[in-house]
Amino acid sequence: TGLWDLQLDTNQIYYSTEWAALLGYTLDELQPVTRDTFKSLVHPDDFPETKRRVDEVLQGIETAYESEIRMKHKKGHWVWVLDRGRVVEHNADGKPLRMIGTHTDITRQKEAEALLRAREAQLRAINERFELATDAGGIGIWVLYFNQNIITVDDLSREMFGLPDGITSISIDEWLHRVHRKDQAMLAEQLTRLKHSKGVADLSFRYFMNDGQMKYFNAYARMSYEPNTDAPELTGVVYDTTKLNKTQNKLQQRERILNAAAISLRKLLGNDELFESIGYS
Repeated sequence: TGLWDLQLDTNQIYYSTEWAALLGYTLDELQPVTRDTFKSLVHPDDFPETKRRVDEVLQGIETAYESEIRMKHKKGHWVWVLDRGRVVEHNADGKPLRMIGTHTDITRQKEAEALLRAREAQLRAINERFELATDAGGIGIWVLYFNQNIITVDDLSREMFGLPDGITSISIDEWLHRVHRKDQAMLAEQLTRLKHSKGVADLSFRYFMNDGQMKYFNAYARMSYEPNTDAPELTGVVYDTTKLNKTQNKLQQRERILNAAAISLRKLLGNDELFESIGYS
């Protein structure tokens, strides 16, 4: 952090060696230093706003100012600087006589913010495309937080699981309680296994709605860990396979009926060769 000290009645200004070094200079290289030294190094787009804030302090509108500005480095690139200042001395009439302040290099912080904004924009774009795909395909998204014992759901998952409007989460215990009792042990075992690994799960289970109706669901999930805390979480997608399962069940039932009918007819006619030729043994 560099220091500056401005004597307003004489217009003399002092810059510390750290102030100059922040921009890659020695103080000797900047001599003679004046108030114009600062202006010559500030990005032209940033100077008007900084001047406005300084003027507000000099006029007594504000007691101090803070501004983020770009300043030209000796090597030609721009350095982001946090410029702070305040009046520390007045004359008998209350007129400002002396102002001091600091310059702090915040380039890394600004670059990190820019990178974060870019990533957030990229994530928003991905999420928008993903939401379009999941909505079109009837796929819901959910996240299971082991440490908090909850499952958060998006709107489509909420509708699938029959949760009331406005509800965005359900406890793991309550969710398992709604699962068919013959599937509960299997799901609980898989969740426990996933909690201690970074694997991927393919889950199929039956689930009871509030009205007692049973639905079939398939879910795919991947284990991950929250940044900074390393808390385990399971992120996945879910889709309703009830219609598919009902169709498969009907087909299986029809096949069983046809097999039973074929066996009865075979016994009645006593023609084994005929039945073997059409696929029955």
